[in-house]
Amino acid sequence: MLSLVEASGLAPGEAPWLAELALRGSDGELYPAGELMLAEGALAGLLESDTHLGVAASELEATYGARVLAAAGVLDGFAVVHEPDVLLDPDDCDHDLDGEADWLDHVLDLLPELDVPPLVPEFLAVRDLELVADWPAALRLLTTPPLRAALHPLRVEGVEVPSYTAWWLANHAVLGGRKPLELRLPGADPLLQGLYADAPAGLDEAALSMLGVRTTLAELLASHGGPEELLDLMADESIEVDRAQLRALWTALAAVDPSRVAPPSRVRAVLEGAIVVASADDAVVVEAPDLLQLVRERPLVLASYDLAESLSELLDLPLAGELTSGEVTSEGVRRDVPAEVRSLLPTAPATYVEHEKLLVDGVECAWRFFEGAVHCTGVDGLARGLAWATGQWNDRLAVAALLRDPGSVPLLLAEADLS
Repeated sequence: MLSLVEASGLAPGEAPWLAELALRGSDGELYPAGELMLAEGALAGLLESDTHLGVAASELEATYGARVLAAAGVLDGFAVVHEPDVLLDPDDCDHDLDGEADWLDHVLDLLPELDVPPLVPEFLAVRDLELVADWPAALRLLTTPPLRAALHPLRVEGVEVPSYTAWWLANHAVLGGRKPLELRLPGADPLLQGLYADAPAGLDEAALSMLGVRTTLAELLASHGGPEELLDLMADESIEVDRAQLRALWTALAAVDPSRVAPPSRVRAVLEGAIVVASADDAVVVEAPDLLQLVRERPLVLASYDLAESLSELLDLPLAGELTSGEVTSEGVRRDVPAEVRSLLPTAPATYVEHEKLLVDGVECAWRFFEGAVHCTGVDGLARGLAWATGQWNDRLAVAALLRDPGSVPLLLAEADLS
């Protein structure tokens, strides 16, 4: 038969049925041609020593040459499954690939509910990935043509889903002992810094991205299971997150549909100025700055106040206002707001209530905006109350400086013009 293959001039893969041809291995046993490797082929040095694959007998290669053996199905590199019009259901999509059923479940989870199994016009997958021992060398093969085509995502029913090969690689420790999904591109989104280790150098970024290496926070959150993965990482005490990064992560998570997330049991929060991982049972989302004083002893989830309700729903955490009435229980004296304040806060109220000791729910506080009135003690409390009452919270420090030194108004206004 090999003589006929030689005479026909067939190219490797041109007659795939030849892979069933029985040929002698170097151990003297008979194997299907598709389960033999060329002794000096690209695959032979990549695999574990105790695989089901054999090595073609040296006399066969000496007689017919590597080209003829490869045309008969003997493996020079990775074996590839290539089949048109494959239905994505367990009966039709069964190619004896490692983890193929799990890949199929993952893909079907990404697709909308359908009445009939979806069709993949061209199914392309690399075999025997579970047998690889030398991953750096294997990845050099897998990420260059023609095998690279097996990494490209599939488009099924208008949805982009990972190919079998990309999915398998993404979920196994193939990059420096780590799964690609556990890594980020070197120099990628700084908001992923610390959450993921950098992927090793040497592969192009497009290939790494196809393998699932993380690129941006936006792409992570858009991916299947990405928001929950981020919440899990944020709750990992071995990972360090600084305050600016934490605020940015909560801001991004606030835009996630709560239906995509199971509420976490632990969250990254701020407790008395320190960043901690706390039980979700203790944490609270703060929706207004004057409520901070009432929940200061609890772990706080902090982002822009206009995102508080979204975060509360996403994380199934209470808002600060749900834990306290916020009622002012002390008596104060109503005073006029200094006229100079209107240069920075044109809509400031005409009066405020000054307290010698401001009590809110029995807690001593510096200020509170309650039932349309600013209550405060001292200049800083008044500045915060007026800034919050007029919707100009970012101007609170400038207002405090103005109240201390009315002569600074021209300079403060000039600084405001530069902002």
